[in-house]
Amino acid sequence: MWMRLGVAALGIVLLAGIAVYSLRQVLAPAVDFSDALRGPASPNLSIPFEAYALTPDGLLRTTSSSGRENGSDRPMVRTVSGAYLSRDFVFEVDVTIPGDTQDLAFIGFGRGEPNPGLDNEPGAAFLFRIHNLPDRHVVDAPDLHVVHAAAARPPDRLLRTTVAPADVLLHIEAIGEYIPDTKTTFRIERAANIVTLSLPGTPGAQSAFDLRDYPKLFDERSSFLFFGSSAEGTIFSNVRVRSRG
Repeated sequence: MWMRLGVAALGIVLLAGIAVYSLRQVLAPAVDFSDALRGPASPNLSIPFEAYALTPDGLLRTTSSSGRENGSDRPMVRTVSGAYLSRDFVFEVDVTIPGDTQDLAFIGFGRGEPNPGLDNEPGAAFLFRIHNLPDRHVVDAPDLHVVHAAAARPPDRLLRTTVAPADVLLHIEAIGEYIPDTKTTFRIERAANIVTLSLPGTPGAQSAFDLRDYPKLFDERSSFLFFGSSAEGTIFSNVRVRSRG
């Protein structure tokens, strides 16, 4: 009897192992794709349509708890695949923030999970922080249109009190400015261990990160490409993911 129970138990363990292995096998591949974000919805992107809508100009932020003001309602659009750490790539998105929209927009590579310690900014990622906040005070951004390149810590679920960016971001660097009402291209490029964030239209506007310096930021099953914003009115368009070269 005990032998039969032992064999049955072993069979269950083996079946569980096969199930886990099978789940690992269905991880969506990190594919190249191009999408103007004018519709229909791309099969390569997961879009929270309660906050965004496809329009003739691109993906428009239509609904936010803070309206056209910067706030902590920051849902991210992200790739279906979370396997982009498995390969080199070039990821580009065009962003247009209207002059009358007070917004902080994000484009990133990593987990992109909301961090409650920094007003739900995406964490566990390398990312752009794109400011169009002419009516706000932001440290180190006297013109309030600064573009940061940053490495954001994984979210701390126990941290519920808002802290300063320096307490949450492992690295933050101003690399350029955003000009209101302009369609601006933002690029993230991965080449072996180096991840570079740049504004292709602005010479010298870039910052590079070495993956070996951030070994626990995210892993090969949670390496998404993502973007999103805080306020209504911002438009994302022309998402491109391609191989380098």
